[in-house]
Amino acid sequence: MSRHPMLVRVGSGDFYENKIMRFNSNIQTARDGRLGDRLITSDHTNFGPRLGIAWSPTSKWTARIGAGIFYAQDTGNPRFDMERNFGGRLRDNTSADQPLTFERPFVKTGVIVSRPYVLANIHDRRTPMIEQYILNIQRELDSKTVLEVGYLGSQGHVWSIFGPSMKPCPDQLRMQPVSPTPNSGASRRWTAKRIPTTTPLTSK
Repeated sequence: MSRHPMLVRVGSGDFYENKIMRFNSNIQTARDGRLGDRLITSDHTNFGPRLGIAWSPTSKWTARIGAGIFYAQDTGNPRFDMERNFGGRLRDNTSADQPLTFERPFVKTGVIVSRPYVLANIHDRRTPMIEQYILNIQRELDSKTVLEVGYLGSQGHVWSIFGPSMKPCPDQLRMQPVSPTPNSGASRRWTAKRIPTTTPLTSK
């Protein structure tokens, strides 16, 4: 059980305070203050400097260069609306042993949830960051025509990707889903991933 997931609620005290539903006793729960007073640790390292320089060596030539660091939070619901886990969300998979139908869409219903489908998160996650840099050169050909060539590059760091975790996988021998933690159900979580560099070149 020490390697199984645990549902942790912010604050201290009774895990089910002011809640009607209950998780199955096989599912580990805690509300011991380990998360402090928030679901996500504040990231105080979000420093976003930006610099731009323009230079005209002659009246017909202009060069511009710039760079900066930007932060993006994307959608906030999966991270900050995890209160929905107390709604008792379910996602059961049909199998030969427990087939699901329109008349019986869930394996089990009621106040006690045995296999919840929960939202999870990395408590000490970093804020997703983008580094962008640009170089632009203009040449005036005549009073009505300008030639411009530009380069734009970017790099993404610690981007969050929403995906499944502990999701049952098909067992080809028994032809039914097998979960790594069958008593805990499935979850969807945000994970960090580095985005490759993109370097488009533009001209007009």
